[in-house]
Amino acid sequence: VGSAEALCALMSASDGPHKLEVKYDEPPDEPELLRACGGLLPARVAILFPAAFAALRQRFCEGGDASFVASLRHARPWDSGHGGRSGSTFLKTCDGRFLIKLVPRHEYHAFFEHAPAYFAFVRTTPTTLPSLL
Repeated sequence: VGSAEALCALMSASDGPHKLEVKYDEPPDEPELLRACGGLLPARVAILFPAAFAALRQRFCEGGDASFVASLRHARPWDSGHGGRSGSTFLKTCDGRFLIKLVPRHEYHAFFEHAPAYFAFVRTTPTTLPSLL
């Protein structure tokens, strides 16, 4: 995908893929870009069910995608004080709007398998605030 606009269009397509992978393997050869970004590290992100999550964000996230992404840019490790069963790492956005869970591989695969039923439930139960965005 060549641009942010193309990625957004692909994520909003209801007949689009159930999984998008964005990979960044090597730093650019442009020193100005590296300085502007404070250095870039290799990264891999999997975006599951992009159209379904885009619809949920549109419905439940005040400010839409731009506000959602702005919140995600700044997050800190978060400890609820109650522990957790999974032992996963949690982050909380600095504006306090979202919690982010780093998902272990087995939970990732389980979610991918059960997501269609989850989205069907949320679609037929409009008063339910989703726990995943």
